[in-house]
Amino acid sequence: AQTHKTFDNLLVVLNGLGLGLENVVSARAFLTDFHADYQCFNAVYASYFPEGRRPARTCIGTTGLARHARVEIDFIARRP
Repeated sequence: AQTHKTFDNLLVVLNGLGLGLENVVSARAFLTDFHADYQCFNAVYASYFPEGRRPARTCIGTTGLARHARVEIDFIARRP
């Protein structure tokens, strides 16, 4: 659920800039419970991008995130 909500928030930001997921060239993801959440996170993440057109990604396990979140994602997007 947090991964979907994070994508919803990122889409608001991208759309506000006139961009979409097709403009994302790199993503960083942080998970506070990497071993428990990675498989589910990865499936949800992959559902937002067409196969063969996923941006470069780093996924990192961490001990804590703001507001006790379990997932944090940031994007680098390129304007056409």
